[in-house]
Amino acid sequence: MKLPVVAIASAFAFGIAIGLWPMVANRASSRGFYFGEVGAALFLIVAAIFLLSRQYLLGATIFSLATWLVLGFFGATIAQEPKSKKYILNVIQSGELDLHMPLRWHGVLRDEPATLPWGISYEIELTSVDYRDVPISVHGGLRASYTPRAEDLALPSVHAGDQVAIVAQGTTSTTLSRRRRFRSPSVSSFARN
Repeated sequence: MKLPVVAIASAFAFGIAIGLWPMVANRASSRGFYFGEVGAALFLIVAAIFLLSRQYLLGATIFSLATWLVLGFFGATIAQEPKSKKYILNVIQSGELDLHMPLRWHGVLRDEPATLPWGISYEIELTSVDYRDVPISVHGGLRASYTPRAEDLALPSVHAGDQVAIVAQGTTSTTLSRRRRFRSPSVSSFARN
């Protein structure tokens, strides 16, 4: 019986659609509003459990679907939350960094290095970047790819959670999107020098 899954997915998607509606999204970015959404979801869950314990299946079903609607709405409003000033793309857009030269990027590996047919890819959670010998605190993501050549030395063995620093010239994914559309807008991509 697939109907419950379809109903839950539809309620969740409808909640997301309501949360992304501009009239609602512009007013839904306060902490009080977030607490209200969580409170409403908890109330609906408790009400659904209460109705279920009293054998009111239709009422429990309606409250359960309303919970999924509120959770979809909550997810959409959180996703619209603006990024901080130290978010890497905001730092680049403000002009604090010039990506026309190689920079030293510091961070922590998010995942194990991925072996690709053309080399190795690293997903790094940024902590800072050295620009003109001054460290700038940032956060966000960086995707670095490395294609080894025959004359290159072997790379050190690194694993998820390791602190790393790389020197690379960066390009934002918005620049890359003109050429390749599969990059995430929240991750900066970097080419080898």
